[in-house]
Amino acid sequence: MTIENLTEPGGETYLYDPKIKYLLDSPLIQQSEVIGTREGGIVDCWVPTELIDHEEVPVKTEWAESLAKEMREISEEKGGSGQLTPVVLGLIEGEEKLKIIDGFHRDAALKINHEEKIYSAVQLTDWDGLYDVRIFTAKDHAHVRFSRV
Repeated sequence: MTIENLTEPGGETYLYDPKIKYLLDSPLIQQSEVIGTREGGIVDCWVPTELIDHEEVPVKTEWAESLAKEMREISEEKGGSGQLTPVVLGLIEGEEKLKIIDGFHRDAALKINHEEKIYSAVQLTDWDGLYDVRIFTAKDHAHVRFSRV
């Protein structure tokens, strides 16, 4: 996908967000199937599982299995992987794989279902930003609150 100046019918020219340009130029994103971009420097795409760092972080097995079953049911009815919500991934400069920011249970469920690609929302981040969001989102999962950082 080439980034360029875009001209609206009224003649106004605008640029893509530089964060999106950086993401789209990344080899990790270029190996993924980009669906689109959105405000806030987010690239929505289907990411091959081998490009994701599936860290050994605690997930509640029963919840992951329940999600996997729900995804299979949705898939049988509507097609696709059955994944309704993207896994949020972070691109950290210098890292070889994308890091999971939010969606460890979804990732585990998709692994149970042997999915080869994951619907993801990818954003540029650093280690501090990654851990900040993990801590914030873990508040809803008391059993993993401190072990994800």
